[in-house]
Amino acid sequence: MKPKHFYRGESLIDYCKKNPQYKYSNITKYISDKMKEDPTRPVEDIIEEVMTTKRKSYTKYIINGMNLRRYCDTMNLNYDAVVKSISRAKKDPRYKDIDEDELVHMILEKYACPKAEEIIFDNKETTGAKLKMNLKKTN
Repeated sequence: MKPKHFYRGESLIDYCKKNPQYKYSNITKYISDKMKEDPTRPVEDIIEEVMTTKRKSYTKYIINGMNLRRYCDTMNLNYDAVVKSISRAKKDPRYKDIDEDELVHMILEKYACPKAEEIIFDNKETTGAKLKMNLKKTN
């Protein structure tokens, strides 16, 4: 089967396989929607726009080369529960001095270790205090 779309000199499907933060089915859906909005616009322009537009759902958090949803699927973690925990923790004043990436890793560690009742995180940038993070695990 001949590839339908190309990006940066290779088929879009191959590009998405090499860059797991892009999910091919989502990208092609975005392209299709844009083509319906403006059928006279060149497909190459649409593809460039779709590929360079940041979408929270698949580019916000990349863990081990995978977007958060794929990482959760791979690790058998509840994606919605993880996202809700991230959102709650970001609003919690106890964690305001923790870098967002560190916070996400703390939460993922908590979900990956369900028997642990708490995570102890040594944050040297904020007076070296040990912070406890108690999050509910939901499946």
